[in-house]
Amino acid sequence: MEESLRASDALQRGVFEALAEGVLVYDASGRIVSANRRAVEILGLGRAEMDRRQVDSPGWPVTGEDGQPVSREDLPANVTLQTGEAVRGATLCLATPDGRSVWLRLNTVAQFGEGGEVSGVVASFADITEQRDLEARLRQAHRLEAVGQLAGGVAHDFNNLLAAIIGFTELVKGALPADSVTLHDIEEALRAAERAAALTRQLLAFSRRQALRPQVVDPAVVIGNLVPMLERLLGEHIAVTMSSTIAPGYVEVDPGQLEQVIVNLSVNARDAMPDGGRLAIVLADAEVASGDGLTWPAVEIAVRDTGTGMDATTAAKVFEPFYSTKGPGKGSGMGLATVHGIVAQSGGQISVVSQVGVGTVFTIHLPKVAPPPLVTSEMEAPTVSSAGSETVLLVEDEPSVRTVTTRLLRSLGYAVVEADGAASALALDDTVLGSVSLLLTDVVMPGMSGVRLAEALALRHPGVPVVLMSGFAPEDAVSEGIAEPGAAFLSKPFTRDQLASAIRQTLDRAPTSLRVR
Repeated sequence: MEESLRASDALQRGVFEALAEGVLVYDASGRIVSANRRAVEILGLGRAEMDRRQVDSPGWPVTGEDGQPVSREDLPANVTLQTGEAVRGATLCLATPDGRSVWLRLNTVAQFGEGGEVSGVVASFADITEQRDLEARLRQAHRLEAVGQLAGGVAHDFNNLLAAIIGFTELVKGALPADSVTLHDIEEALRAAERAAALTRQLLAFSRRQALRPQVVDPAVVIGNLVPMLERLLGEHIAVTMSSTIAPGYVEVDPGQLEQVIVNLSVNARDAMPDGGRLAIVLADAEVASGDGLTWPAVEIAVRDTGTGMDATTAAKVFEPFYSTKGPGKGSGMGLATVHGIVAQSGGQISVVSQVGVGTVFTIHLPKVAPPPLVTSEMEAPTVSSAGSETVLLVEDEPSVRTVTTRLLRSLGYAVVEADGAASALALDDTVLGSVSLLLTDVVMPGMSGVRLAEALALRHPGVPVVLMSGFAPEDAVSEGIAEPGAAFLSKPFTRDQLASAIRQTLDRAPTSLRVR
């Protein structure tokens, strides 16, 4: 019998220790009398110290899901000790003695003596810290998705406004004599509008409505043009310098995305220098070792600040999505993750070296490529005639964009038939439609999209080439299966020259330039 009891006790103890959940057993006074291995792991206490703990011992700060401290009386084990009632599924955050914050999903059940009194409590709990973290990341991802959709919509509407601004400004510029003192002001306004268009491209990239468009560029030129904006962005308390020893070095990147990388790193540096400091951007030639023991030529871009710096643990995590050292609401944790993604997608590498109290250096290496071919006076690029006399059916629901586009087309020699939407265009009689040489239509319109309009028009007037225009990017039409790759597309905002080129090239090539599904 004694051997049987010992075997039974050993079996029970083995099961107790093997449980995936932590288990604590309290006596009637609230003292821990037993703890399994998993409980010791989760709570970070040795068994000897566990035995000295009470259910309400000081040094075990507990908060609820609302972030508020849980009182002694409301601790689940105490509730069960006092009432004998079980507590199911309580969610608590425990500050462990080793400095961690552990989220627990907790159940308690009472043990009763022969007289029916509560003689102890068994508490079982699971560590749900990782689950909580994943849930928080998912919520953050949903928020970012919503922000991205908002950004994409704002960019689309803003591009319509910019299309009108640029178009009317170019009309004014074209009406001025070459020696007009106002001409310089008009050109400055156009440059400002083009910079605004670049900002909307970044919004579209953030909302994933614009693909990367790699170009062979000199990074010194791209970043050099960005420095005046950085000086305004970072403030007078931060000195911004840029130097380059490349002679020159070309890389293949999306210029807008390279600008975003530098801006993100600069803003991070600004946040690390609340009392001011220096930001230096240094470009140099470099040789980077590859995994096979070989090296490849690269352009090195180092962004140095004199900020507060980071410890090794923080520096090791800075490129992780959603990781942020800023307080709640002050950062999404996606800035450096985005930087890392852009650099990697461009075939490069990025690393960080930081020291607390000294500053931080982010170093980017991008593969060097051959310079772009030069266009000399002896061998100039072919030009496309921009003028024409054909009739264009313009379908655009935004009045200001429709007005300025009509005037631009007429200034190029084209006849224009206007429609404020698909319904108006399809209501035109066959005589008018028969005279149309090209359909220029917005993509996103109430009632019927521009692509569906092109399909409907093709049934009545086959072979008419189509140019789509939109404040979104052409990749959307392709990815959503409404147009074939290579469809003629004019991104808003556009200049007079871009409009002229799109219309003329489309008219001069195949009879139908848009294939729709």
